[in-house]
Amino acid sequence: MIMINPESILNNEVINYIKSRRWFSNKNDEITGVSVYDSFNVDNFLLLILKFQTNMGNYLYYFPVSIGSGEILISCQDNNKIYDAFYSKDYADAILRLFMSEIELKGKNGILGFIKTQFFNFNNSDNFATIKAEQSNSSFIMGNIICKNYRFLQYGENPDIRMSVVLIKNGFDNVPAPMGYAVYTSRSGNIYLINISEYIYNSIDLWSYSNKKISSICSEASDYSELEKKIKGFLTGMAGDLGTLTGRMHRVLFYSGEEDFIPVLATMDDFYSVMEETINNLRESGLIEDSIIESLKNKLNIMIKSLDYTGIYKIRIHGDYHLGQIIYSEKYYVIDFEGEPLRKLSERSVRQIPLRDVAGMLRSLSYLIYSSSCIRPDDINEILDNVSVKFVNAYKNVMCSIGIMPEYLFNSIDLFLLQKASYELLYEIKNRPSWIGIPLNEIKRIYKKLCL
Repeated sequence: MIMINPESILNNEVINYIKSRRWFSNKNDEITGVSVYDSFNVDNFLLLILKFQTNMGNYLYYFPVSIGSGEILISCQDNNKIYDAFYSKDYADAILRLFMSEIELKGKNGILGFIKTQFFNFNNSDNFATIKAEQSNSSFIMGNIICKNYRFLQYGENPDIRMSVVLIKNGFDNVPAPMGYAVYTSRSGNIYLINISEYIYNSIDLWSYSNKKISSICSEASDYSELEKKIKGFLTGMAGDLGTLTGRMHRVLFYSGEEDFIPVLATMDDFYSVMEETINNLRESGLIEDSIIESLKNKLNIMIKSLDYTGIYKIRIHGDYHLGQIIYSEKYYVIDFEGEPLRKLSERSVRQIPLRDVAGMLRSLSYLIYSSSCIRPDDINEILDNVSVKFVNAYKNVMCSIGIMPEYLFNSIDLFLLQKASYELLYEIKNRPSWIGIPLNEIKRIYKKLCL
C-alpha cells in the first residue's frame, strides 16, 4: 500500500488535467482553491474526493489516481509519477475486489462502503475496456459488469439504482440488473461514488447506432430521393419503438406501488414551475432578447391557464432521457437513471409530469436529425415532424388508452420542449459551445409556432 500525502499530488499539472476532462462541470468558473476533502488508500491507488473552491461555490469531485505506474501519466514531480487510475485494469480489479468483499474504507472525514445488491453476479474475466463516449461520468467494463464512476459529487440519494430495482421488481426487464454501489458516508450525509450493473454484451447506444445507420444509408443510396425515403423509414420505425418503450416504462412507474413512487395529482403550480425554470434558463443564457423572453412568457401563461388539470399525474421518471440512455442488444435497455447532471441531486428523485421524459427523447431525436450532414436543411423540419408524431402516437397508445394520462395533456408539450431546450442551451454553453445552434433552433421554432 502506498504511503503518500494526498495533498502533495495537487500540483498545477494534475489540476489542469482535471479541468480539461469532459466530466468537469465548472469549466467556466474561477477556481480559487483545490484541496483533498477525503482520501482512501487501495493498493497503489488513492481514491480522492477533491474539493474545488470557485467564485460560484464549493464543489466535490471523485478522482482516483495511481502512484508510480499506469496508462496515462498526468504529472511527474519529486520522483512521484501520478497517473489517472481510471484507465488502468489494475484499478478495475481493485474496485471489483472491494465489492466482492463488501469492504469499508475509513477516511479522515467519513467511510467509503462497497455494497452488493441481490443481483450481484460477477463472472471474472480479463477483458477490460473504458467507455469512450462523451458523458458526465466515467465507466469501464470488466467481465459481465459495467462500473460507473460518478465524478461530480452531491449529497443525497442517487436514483440510478433505486429506479432500476423498482422497474425490474415490477416486470420491466428492459433495464440492466443493478449489482452494487459504493457510498461515502459522513456527518454531512451520503455521497454515491460508484455504481456497478450488468453489462449487456454486444450492445450499442442508440445515438451511436443511429448515426452509423444514417451514415450507411447516405453512402449506399443511389440518389437523394432514395436516401430521404430510407432515412424517414428508419427514424419513424425507431421512434415508434421508443414511444412504446417509454410508455411501458412510465406505466410500470405509475403502478409500482412503492411508497416514494405513488403518483400524485399535478396542479397549475407544477406547470408554472416548469415555465419559470424555462424563462430563468433563457435569461441566464444571455443569448435570447428580453422582448422574446417576455413574449414567450405571456404565451406560455395563456397555455397554462387554459389547460384542464383533471387526471394529470406526476410520477417518478427517468429525468435525463435521450438516445444515449438507450442501448440495444436483441432488445432495448434503458440505462442511467441518475437524472440531468446540471440539476441538484435532490431534484432528481421528485415526481414529475411524465411529458418531461417525452420531451427529452423528442429533443434527442431532433439533435440526431439536425446533426446529420446528409439531410438537406429544407427537409429537416418535415422529417422531424414525422418522427415526433410517430413517437408521441406510440406513447399515447400505451399511456392514454388505459386512462392513466389524458390526451389533452399533450396540448402543453411545447412547454416541456422549451424547458428541455433551455436546459440544453445552458449545457452547451458550458460544455459544447459549437452545438449551441441546435437548442437555439428549437427555441426559435416554438416561439414562431406560439406566435401564429
